[in-house]
Amino acid sequence: MLSLIQRVPTVAFTLEGYTPRQVAEQLGQAGIFVWDGNYYALAVTERLGVEESGGMVRVGVAHYNTLGEVERLLAAVEGMAQQ
Repeated sequence: MLSLIQRVPTVAFTLEGYTPRQVAEQLGQAGIFVWDGNYYALAVTERLGVEESGGMVRVGVAHYNTLGEVERLLAAVEGMAQQ
């Protein structure tokens, strides 16, 4: 059995006022690479009611990401949310 320490977090989110594609494109322009869509989890995105608006933004954070990179991601998303 895997412990929590061995797991790699993946986060999916939407941002009010933006499609997932718009979020992914703006983050990409800032050098922050994420995915948008349903990631072959069509039943999940339909159940969550986000499929029609483009799915979700998916961020994978792994052991090689630095705290600074995570903080830069959070600051970029926060900046978009405040616009």
